[in-house]
Amino acid sequence: MSDQASHDTKPEPMKKRISAGDLIFSVILIFSGLYVIYSAVNMRVFQTILDAPGLFPFVLGLIITLLGVLLLNTSIKTGGLVQIREMVTSGYWKEVKSRFGFQRVIVLILLMVIYIFGLIGRLHFTLATMIYLVVTFFYLKATGAVRILISAVLISLIIGYSFRNFFGIPLP
Repeated sequence: MSDQASHDTKPEPMKKRISAGDLIFSVILIFSGLYVIYSAVNMRVFQTILDAPGLFPFVLGLIITLLGVLLLNTSIKTGGLVQIREMVTSGYWKEVKSRFGFQRVIVLILLMVIYIFGLIGRLHFTLATMIYLVVTFFYLKATGAVRILISAVLISLIIGYSFRNFFGIPLP
């Protein structure tokens, strides 16, 4: 009986995070879907709309946008806007910023940005990927230095070879 009761009620802070997270994610979904729709509409039409390469991305963009709108509606009904306002005005973000996990996420995002916008296109793809993996694995302290270097080299070579030879996709 008590086990069932614990499953039926959720503590209030968890509900805040879920509703607020749903609201934020719904906005991301809506903008992503609209971007996919915009990109699909700008693709070239060869003969008819049915053989256009943008037809499938257009439909996917519509679905993503629709799901985002539905999630936005649900999150607003459950008080997502109020909960976000409470989270912003309380000390919630100060607590999140002080956690080590948050700092790790920020560093990993920065490493990805450097990889995407700094390394790819300036260096050969395999070399850029290897550098990114080595730095990321060392930062995460994944394993010893020798294993990190071997793993990064093998993963980079396998990815480069697979995309070129199996998928026929040229890499930058």
